[in-house]
Amino acid sequence: MSYSPSIRGCQQWGDDIDDDSRVMKWLRANLEPTDRDVTTKTTSFAKLLWEATKIERDPLDEPTPGYLIRSPDEIVGDYLYHIAEKLYEEIVVQAGRHIPEQIPTDFVFTYPPQWSRLLKQRYFQIVQSVFNTDLFPRRRDFYFVTESEANALAGVMSAEMNLGYLSQLRSTIFLSGTFSANAYVNQRIRQLGFSRRIVVYNSLEDAMVSKTRGAIIHTLSLITGEPRPILRTSFHYGVASCAAYDTTKHATEDAKVNPADGAKLAVNQITWLFDKGEVLFMDDKEARKKTVILLRKFRQQDIVTGTISRVTFLACPAGKKPCTLRDPPSDGTQLVYLDYGLSDIPESQREKVEIKRRFLNKTFFKSVLTLEASMDISNIVITLRCGGTLLAERTMATA
Repeated sequence: MSYSPSIRGCQQWGDDIDDDSRVMKWLRANLEPTDRDVTTKTTSFAKLLWEATKIERDPLDEPTPGYLIRSPDEIVGDYLYHIAEKLYEEIVVQAGRHIPEQIPTDFVFTYPPQWSRLLKQRYFQIVQSVFNTDLFPRRRDFYFVTESEANALAGVMSAEMNLGYLSQLRSTIFLSGTFSANAYVNQRIRQLGFSRRIVVYNSLEDAMVSKTRGAIIHTLSLITGEPRPILRTSFHYGVASCAAYDTTKHATEDAKVNPADGAKLAVNQITWLFDKGEVLFMDDKEARKKTVILLRKFRQQDIVTGTISRVTFLACPAGKKPCTLRDPPSDGTQLVYLDYGLSDIPESQREKVEIKRRFLNKTFFKSVLTLEASMDISNIVITLRCGGTLLAERTMATA
């Protein structure tokens, strides 16, 4: 894609780009953040400014190049918007305007298997914004398929469709390029009974057709079983904890005095960890993890009497997140309790504190607890630890 003006009236994207235009290539790769992001962005911008000073032109004759003032996300979005408009036009010309306006539409996108979760998340946000309901009023689901899996599925489907012919050549199957090393396709090859592989490198056009065909096969569940659209969480997930009481921030009914040190606390204050509508990808290799540090103060008598303490984890379906556990909507809100005995806190993790003043003489312990919420496409696992000791663990289904 190019932001340069076209003398010949080219559309400046895809294959229709004018000669001598500054072309933005490898757009998807620009979405990937690195540890050198700040430095790279600064130096890249400086280089662009330096290049701009060397261009021999009257600055009043030409506008500032569009790429100088746009982020990588915006540039990729501009490119995909061209594709979305072209797709809409093709559907209307070939099938009629009633198709995008009246028939539910699913969209399938492919991406490299090595992409990070953050990059996939940014890619999805751009796709969701570009292929919007203004352009496609009956938009329904998004499906994301790795390029390697799409090519593998296309190859397997081709083999299964020609199984009668291939049964005479049971020792050989033809695969395309680097996808010959794909674990999924090799498993399917063994299931079909082939014992030897021959690698064939197809043209780029053949690879694109194969990738598109395989992505559609994936979405139609012709081989893989149930279709797997993008999963979005239906709840906000958070943990209720205490905070130092502040009259400007907290309600009077949330105030409570800690008997251990006499400090005034605001109870039931919610710290939100995951938002409703977050996207989960089927091929995420690691669960998403969020942690909250909790400070617990308690007395010796609490240990002796076996006092049970509680941390509350909640899932709230409301669009607006409540601030306290006192006022979440009752409909659909799920509460998970992590109960633990104060005597379960290891002695090595109990810091003894003595307060000796004229009118105050207190001795208590304080310990640092770590709550971790780990979310994947199936479950959220909530653990509560003190040091290396597990105090409580609960699991709830991701929805």
